[in-house]
Amino acid sequence: MSHSQRPETITLNELLEMKGVSKGVFTKALDVSGSTPRRWSTGETTPSLPKAIASARFLGCSLKTFCRSIGQDVEGIPDDTPEIHQVEAHAIQERNELAQDLAAIEELLSETAATLAKLRQYRTRIKKKMR
Repeated sequence: MSHSQRPETITLNELLEMKGVSKGVFTKALDVSGSTPRRWSTGETTPSLPKAIASARFLGCSLKTFCRSIGQDVEGIPDDTPEIHQVEAHAIQERNELAQDLAAIEELLSETAATLAKLRQYRTRIKKKMR
């Protein structure tokens, strides 16, 4: 997908506006020239991965959103969010299973303690009878 064919999306300028910073502040924070954002947006150059990560971090957006804002084709790249939700769901399920196991163990311990107390009582009775 070329830069002229990219779907309607938020632009780098709009991301900067949303963040409330000028291009000058952005370029200074990233230690790039003043023309770099335009060159990224037109496809003349592309940012290095560290610059792209720093840009996304600075703008408070995902790396995918930043790349899309400068016209990069990110179609087919999965979003982070569903993967995170899957991991969280798995962790919650695992935690719930562990909680159930713990409850079962505590119940068994309680039953074992009750049984042990009864056995001690029987032992005491037997000892008294043997005297």
